[in-house]
Amino acid sequence: WNILALAWNYQPARSGVGYSGINIYAAQSPNGREYIQNSLKDTLVSGTSYCVKFFVNPINLRYGVNQFGAYLDNGSVNTPVFAGAIILSPQISNPTTNYLIDTLNWMQISGTLISNGTETYITLGNFSSNAQTDTSVIYSSPIKQAYYYIDDVSVIATDLPCIAGNDTSVCKYDSIYIGRPPEIGLDNIWTEITTSTQVGVGAG
Repeated sequence: WNILALAWNYQPARSGVGYSGINIYAAQSPNGREYIQNSLKDTLVSGTSYCVKFFVNPINLRYGVNQFGAYLDNGSVNTPVFAGAIILSPQISNPTTNYLIDTLNWMQISGTLISNGTETYITLGNFSSNAQTDTSVIYSSPIKQAYYYIDDVSVIATDLPCIAGNDTSVCKYDSIYIGRPPEIGLDNIWTEITTSTQVGVGAG
């Protein structure tokens, strides 16, 4: 699939230098499906609200789809074991009215969930059957599939406090880093306190 993706499309990374890609729909085969999965840094805290966010971009095959989501669990979804579609109700889903067909720009899929305290893995993909997946033609390709690049996946607690650190004096023309270490998905907005002028976006 990676060779196929390189042959049909080029897309700069949204951040950094790399990204992943999966086939999420094949018209000729209900089993023509891939998922991407990874462990979380820490088990989610029960009762805590989390913002889950990732970005996708389709390559120039025949179809774009509206079904794309994120499922968080304790690892019971073991993607190498499953063959074909994994039919589940993901906690985070792209709105079905929104077809993911922009081949130029990265498109954001996001939402919030309340953790039950067991989530240690995140799985991304299409959790609907072929019959439940709506498609839109984006390119006159003979390959009747939908393949998407994925970048900048994050799971961040919504009540994570901003941390600027201690008050620190610096000399004119000198600089100091304030805030949390840089992290994908942590999009704090920094403003100058007396004028409310925005001076930065990010963890720090």
